[in-house]
Formats: sequence, structure tokens, C-alpha cells
Amino acid sequence: PDSVLKQCMAAYAGAEKDPIAANNPDLHYNRAVVLKHEEQYSAAFEGFTQARGLDPSWTEPEAALQQLTDYLKRIDQIMRTKGKLKAKRLASMLSSLCEKDLGSYALEQYKSVVSGKSVSLTAVSLEDLKSGVNEGRVILGRIIGQITSDGVPSLTIILMTKEGSCVAVTTYNIAAGVGFCIGDAVAIRE
Repeated sequence: PDSVLKQCMAAYAGAEKDPIAANNPDLHYNRAVVLKHEEQYSAAFEGFTQARGLDPSWTEPEAALQQLTDYLKRIDQIMRTKGKLKAKRLASMLSSLCEKDLGSYALEQYKSVVSGKSVSLTAVSLEDLKSGVNEGRVILGRIIGQITSDGVPSLTIILMTKEGSCVAVTTYNIAAGVGFCIGDAVAIRE
């Protein structure tokens, strides 16, 4: 799927060089859909806005802007309100995180997606991560909220680490009715 998205983005970049195509709202709208899927929300927002500006009578860009805005506001609200969990329950959930919650990540070695070598994973905080792949590292947290997307088989979970940091994680191609529970421990490697 990543290679298909990269091909799409390359095609959109090429089309934008054509002065006629650059003024086609479909180009900007479709590119924004890909950017949204890649979670590049600022660029997606710009693309939907540009499509709307090029054809104000076309309602889909405005609907996409509203949907993206609502989605990001819901993520922000869950993070700001800590999932509306009572302080005592949240403290209990986070303080109970331990090595056994890493599951098999705590015991086994894994083939690194970076080097292809076998590595042991080390649990780290979100602040210890760098942009891109983090070889040999795993984060652990509890789910404090989740958001389903309209028309897309995906689920976004809001994960809070023991340190109290939050991150939104999207799982794609998830079956309808499948999901997680608030309080579930989740480990994400590399």
C-alpha cells in the first residue's frame, strides 16, 4: 500500500506542473485524500481548501474539511480530558502497567524492520522516540479513548503512557465491530 500511495503522490506532483491540471479541483481533492490517509493532516487540510477554492459549488471538499476538523477535535478532546476518566481510575490504570503488558515483546527477539537483524526490544517513553523507525524500541500504554472513522475501515486509539503522554494511533483495515476496550494495554514496537 505504501508504494501505491507514493506512486499516487508522484503522479499528483507531476500533474501539478501542468498549468491546466494545477487548476483542477479534483487533483487537489484526491491528493488531499491520500495525504489524510498518510496522516499528513495540515497538507490534507490545505488540499481540501484549495479544491474548495477552485470550485466553490462542489460540496465534497467542504464536507471533507469538516470531517477532518471534527476528527482532529475529537482526538484533541480525548487527550485534553484524559478520556474523561476519573483521576483515581486513570492513575490505577497507568501505575499497573508493567513488563508483562509487553506480552511476547518482553521475551523474544525480533527481526528489526531497520537492519533485518535480531534485536531485543527496550521499553521507552514517547519522549525517547525520534521521527521515523525506532530500532529496538517499544512503547507501552493504556487506551483512554477510541474513534472510528466514517466510511473507512479504521480505528484510532488514544494511548497514554505511564508518564502521562498521549499519542493517537490508527489501525487500518479493521473489521466492523472489532476493537479495543478502554484500559487495554497496548505495546507498539519500532
